[in-house]
Amino acid sequence: MTEVTHARRRAVLLLICIVVLFMAIGFRRLGDFESFYIAGGQFLKRLNPYDPQLYKTYGSFGMSSLPPAIVLTCLPCLLPLYAAIPMWDIICLLLWSASLYLWAELLWGEAVDLPLFSRLCAASLMAPLCWAFGTHQVIVPVLFFATLACWSMRRNNSGWAGFATGLMLMKPHLTILLAGVLLLKSKRRILFIATLAAGLILLYLPFMNTIRPISDLRAWRQTIQRQQSEVFYLDEQGIAGRFASIFPLVSHADAKASSGPGILIPQSKGRLLSRFKTVFWIIGCGLWALWGASRYKRMNDLSLYATALAWSLLISPYSHFYDGVMLIPLIIMCIPKTDRFQQLSKPLLVPFTFNLFVIILVVLANRYSFYMWPLMGWTSVAYCAFAAWMVFC
Repeated sequence: MTEVTHARRRAVLLLICIVVLFMAIGFRRLGDFESFYIAGGQFLKRLNPYDPQLYKTYGSFGMSSLPPAIVLTCLPCLLPLYAAIPMWDIICLLLWSASLYLWAELLWGEAVDLPLFSRLCAASLMAPLCWAFGTHQVIVPVLFFATLACWSMRRNNSGWAGFATGLMLMKPHLTILLAGVLLLKSKRRILFIATLAAGLILLYLPFMNTIRPISDLRAWRQTIQRQQSEVFYLDEQGIAGRFASIFPLVSHADAKASSGPGILIPQSKGRLLSRFKTVFWIIGCGLWALWGASRYKRMNDLSLYATALAWSLLISPYSHFYDGVMLIPLIIMCIPKTDRFQQLSKPLLVPFTFNLFVIILVVLANRYSFYMWPLMGWTSVAYCAFAAWMVFC
């Protein structure tokens, strides 16, 4: 057999291993999908998915995700719970693969062969991505919509770019800066804004007095307010949250008694922290506007898109460990185009070692959350540092 045949077989084997890994991580693990399943079931029955009595997390705080997340996950909710979970994972797996392929095509301007694509998948196998599959979160579709928006804009298709931008704004705190960059890059801004509005309306339409009344969002707002004032997440990826984690918001005993990264804090400290993170986010957006205003025409557009996603994550007032998936474009932009594993592995040795370490932390976090989750809160900062190191070194 030729070397090309051997390379293809190794690539297929590597892709199979990655698929098995993702499916095994989330196998029979409810994660956050239980909340989506409850909300989707209520939505399909034309009942209020934001009824706080339906949820048990943190004393029935309720469903905190925006309506687009419920609309997006309602299709698998037609199946039984333990069939809906793998169905959702398969959907996310396909969207993740499509995102990588589109980014590779954007970077290298040509079709990507199977061996190179398999190594690209392995190189982007970040610990937050593994955790996103383990918790069955909706961050992978957001990555796909952001990628589709960038891909469409690169082809001067402002209509599809705007529509995909509207869809990716289902997580506005992570994508608003990219939306602004895409608007500036668009050559047909009226069309871009019109299709962006269409994408937004499409996901919110079921809650605009159609399937459900808009009053359902009052319960969502109350849930968000309670979470912001009473819960601190040890895995917050924003720099403001990282600063806050240094201070003793809760006692050692309370933190060990909590399940997962969320711990209860006094309302007075929670409100103060929420204001601090909001102010930090506003300042961060202002700094991005000042920095990008003079560079968006001169800087490579793909670098600008990836940097916008990374900066949004670092200044976000509300982001979790799995939201680090949005750093994948920044990471793969640092990967050289090569079909040799040795050339690909050398610049990724340190990030790969760090990934392995964090995945071990994820396993240990189930038992030692007070010690492990704060460390994982720094992963996004670390990945950005790795990206800068690979670029400048």
